[in-house]
Order: sequence, then C-alpha cells, then structure tokens
Amino acid sequence: MERCLSSYTIDELKRHGIATDQAVRLEFLSGITVAGHLQQILRREQKNIVMSFSDCTVTTLDGQRLFEPAWGVFDMLVGAEIVSVFGGSADPIRYPLYAEPSSEHAGDEHQSAELDGLYEHYAAIRRCRDASGSAANADELAANALKRYPNEWLLLFEAAELQPACHPALLERLQALAEGGNDERKRLINYGLARLATKQERTRHTA
Repeated sequence: MERCLSSYTIDELKRHGIATDQAVRLEFLSGITVAGHLQQILRREQKNIVMSFSDCTVTTLDGQRLFEPAWGVFDMLVGAEIVSVFGGSADPIRYPLYAEPSSEHAGDEHQSAELDGLYEHYAAIRRCRDASGSAANADELAANALKRYPNEWLLLFEAAELQPACHPALLERLQALAEGGNDERKRLINYGLARLATKQERTRHTA
C-alpha cells in the first residue's frame, strides 16, 4: 500500500480487501502479521484511528504469537507517527498506575524517593533485557521487585519476562493481584499471564 493505513477511505480499503464483517489479513514490512475478523473501524477527522478484530492472531516473522483469539478483541491503533506523549496512563480512572499525591504532601521527599526507586527498577529490568542479562541478575531483579513493590503488577510482569521459568512467587502474586482487582485489571493481568505461559512453553520446546 502506497500510504499509511490511517489515510485510506473506507472505499479505498475495500478495494484492498479490507472491509468490516470480513476476514482480513495484514502483513506489515516489520514482519508482523495480523489476521482476524474485522469488526469495526473507528474514524476521526477522515482518518482511521482504530481497527478492532475478533478471532484475531498476531504473529512475528519467526512465528512468535503476540495475540491469541482466546484473549478477546484486538484493537489495533493505526497511524504514521506519535505526536505527543503523556507521562502516565491515558485513563487514570480505569488504569490508576500510581496514586496521585495530595496537595499537602506534593513535595514529600519520601514519596519522591519511592517513585525514583520504582523508576530505577524499571530501568534496571530494561538494561538487563537489552543486554540479555544472566539468569542470576534476572532472579535478583525479580526478588527485589516482589519485595519492594508487590502491588506494581506491571513491574512484576517485566521482571517475570526476564526469566525462562517464572519464579512461582511472582506468579502467585500476580494471580492474587488479578483476583483482588477490578474487572479491567483482572483482564489485563490474565492476558499477561497467558503470554508468560505461551513464552515458557515455547522455551521448553526449544530447550
């Protein structure tokens, strides 16, 4: 296709075999393939914004599955560039990652130090992943995350993904967070647990 997917009209998409209520297969230059039943296309200001797929599978060039049909509806964002970034969740009511500080304690040094420590944990996990860190480093990062930030489910997932075999305590804590949270958080955590299980199964087969 000559242009970004977001800039095509509905009629132009149909001429390329992309239409709602039909099976659609998109193969990107990156090697990612999206195949599923296109339910709807969300448009704003004559642009395609989101394409929603049911019964959808997303795979990489080497066959790794990034999304499974059993995980529900796959909402694919469509666009050519990121024009702005917000340092937090787009919907803080549904996705309250961090508690908003009160005006009385906005400058609290302890709270600031806690956030700094949390960000450093994320950075350490990223460095370990980028450098293909050792199993010992991965275990240490996972243990520290579980001890210091047991309620930060996203951090726990990032730590778990470093390990070929996820530490049982991490899985137990993530499952407990899923059961104790709202429906949306439960869905997100269960989605992540399914990804971890798929990754570990693939690792066992490769070994």
